Amino acid sequence: MDKKEVYMSCDCGCGIMKFTKYEEDSIGIEYYASSFYERQGNIFERLFHRIKIAWFMLIGKEFLLYDILVDLDSEKVKQVAEFFEDKK
Repeated sequence: MDKKEVYMSCDCGCGIMKFTKYEEDSIGIEYYASSFYERQGNIFERLFHRIKIAWFMLIGKEFLLYDILVDLDSEKVKQVAEFFEDKK
């Protein structure tokens, strides 16, 4: 299976996005959260956040699990744009 990959990291360092293009015209998008940022806060904050996400899933409401901030003038954004434009 032939595939191409490109990575883009958040400006603050909290995570990395991985874009994978497979030869059968499908694209995979993965997000890797930094374990340091993921484990900040106390247990009650994390538990409340997980219960809130589960509740949103049950009632069909949209929710934001993670976000990523990237400088639009960065070289990585240009690489990702070229990656999606490439037809091969």
